Amino acid sequence: MLLTRNVCTAVRRSVTASGLRSLSGVPEYISHATPTDVSQTSNGVRVASETGFGETATVGVWIDAGSRYETEKNNGAAHFLEHMAFKGTKTRTRTKLETEIEDRGAHLNAFTSREHMVFGAKTLGEDIG
Repeated sequence: MLLTRNVCTAVRRSVTASGLRSLSGVPEYISHATPTDVSQTSNGVRVASETGFGETATVGVWIDAGSRYETEKNNGAAHFLEHMAFKGTKTRTRTKLETEIEDRGAHLNAFTSREHMVFGAKTLGEDIG
């Protein structure tokens, strides 16, 4: 979805720059998508954010650590770390972590691709603070 929104932002900027008013041929879900704002923290982490009109909030962490960065010696490391992410912490067991998330109606997810290791959470906006 982030890619779609970035495309939408680029199309919108291009259209604005060229003075065109029509987005003929561009799907409506792209032409009406919320623009993505990209900022950077003081330590260099890029943050992409969008303001929506819904009651939910989604947070995703995209790390440039997919399988393309692995060698024969550490093959599978990104996938292994992805699975370790929700196994618990020093203060929360796996079960406690799952219960706390599910009791709020929230969802945790993670996946690994060739380019990235991704962690995400979706919850009610009021739970973000």
